[in-house]
Amino acid sequence: MNGLFKRALNLHAKTLKRANGETVSYYSGTRVVRLTSVRGSSDWEESTGGDTVVEIKSIDFLFASSDFKWSEGEEITPVKGDYLIDENGARFEILKGSNASLARWMDSNKTMVRIHTVQRFES
Repeated sequence: MNGLFKRALNLHAKTLKRANGETVSYYSGTRVVRLTSVRGSSDWEESTGGDTVVEIKSIDFLFASSDFKWSEGEEITPVKGDYLIDENGARFEILKGSNASLARWMDSNKTMVRIHTVQRFES
């Protein structure tokens, strides 16, 4: 059953990418790679201490884990300071998600990875 489920997840990831995929450039230090992703969003709340609760909405980018690699084939490990630029030139900085990580797997078989971002506007 696990093999069948994993094949179905991989097929779903490919279909999602083909139907809603967009090309983005992923930047980390001096490295850059162009990847296909699917855009989504996440909403969560964080307590800042006391009675204050901050509502956060992030713009997420989903990548097939088999594609989330540098051009040399090395897996990308998001770090603070990384950012994405979409096809329209909008910049999205990597943001820690509700679980305090910069990226997370979408499923236990690790077929897709989700990156939380926040859009930054130049003034």
